Amino acid sequence: MERTDMDSLPLVSVCIITYNSSSTVAETLEGMFSQTYPRLELLVSDDCSQDDTVDICRQWIEKHKDRFERTEIIVREKNGGVAANLNTVIRACRGAWIKYLAGDDILLPDCIQDNIDYVASHAATEIVFSKMRYFEEAGGKRIVTEYCKPEPELLSFFDLPAQEQYCKLLYSCRVIPGVTVFQKKEFAVGHPLPEDYSYCEDWPHWTHLTKSGIRLRCFDKETVLYRMNGSLSHAVASSFINERFHTSMMAFFYSERYQELKALDRKEAIKQKKEFFLGEVAIVLLGNRRNLFTRAILYLFKLMVGERKVQ
Repeated sequence: MERTDMDSLPLVSVCIITYNSSSTVAETLEGMFSQTYPRLELLVSDDCSQDDTVDICRQWIEKHKDRFERTEIIVREKNGGVAANLNTVIRACRGAWIKYLAGDDILLPDCIQDNIDYVASHAATEIVFSKMRYFEEAGGKRIVTEYCKPEPELLSFFDLPAQEQYCKLLYSCRVIPGVTVFQKKEFAVGHPLPEDYSYCEDWPHWTHLTKSGIRLRCFDKETVLYRMNGSLSHAVASSFINERFHTSMMAFFYSERYQELKALDRKEAIKQKKEFFLGEVAIVLLGNRRNLFTRAILYLFKLMVGERKVQ
């Protein structure tokens, strides 16, 4: 493509947020290099990693910097959680559009081009999602699952008005493929992610947007591979739940969702309240240690409250 032709294309900022991502970030970076869209700047924001994530990123960028119009590595001095890390890197962007992801996910080669094509034909778009597919690493091989998010029957969510989307988000965030989000720089800066819930930044963000009247949209193409290994919402085998994720989710539930969900659907609100209670039992009373004894104790609590969500 001629230089003059490239200058007419919008610059896209691809932002990678990292925290102890040394085992995966190189693969994520390779996904940047393989993008078919030409005009990219690459930013990495590290949330005070304790491993060699930053060194890996620096070495990779030094080797591949000619692929990008601009590169930057931001090293935060204090770990502040996902939301704070995202807000930091978004403010540093210079592109007209922003695509962000974690340092263990992978953009498919046409990801940026597909998003640019969509917003070019939908002029009013300021924020848009697409589809993602899950994958895992096993035995040194990438295993891509058959499950794609959002499922076909859930795509209809994005046809709803903003207020109806908000009401559905009071129940669950399962439909939103957050890792695929693509948005205008001005929009992203004007709508920062809430930092009150450090480890569940996306659900509060989507509810805030829809509550303020912003309709979420999605186009029917796969653009991102989302890594299941090490996902924050999942606990390790020896634990019942991820404590940081649970704490943030519970704070969001009681601060912003419980009363409004209760007004819409009292039964569902009480059901979710029971789930958080069981999570507190697992963490506070059982030390979040999953063994035969603690599983038996938790099972008794499940019988008491009539809920079986926490395994």
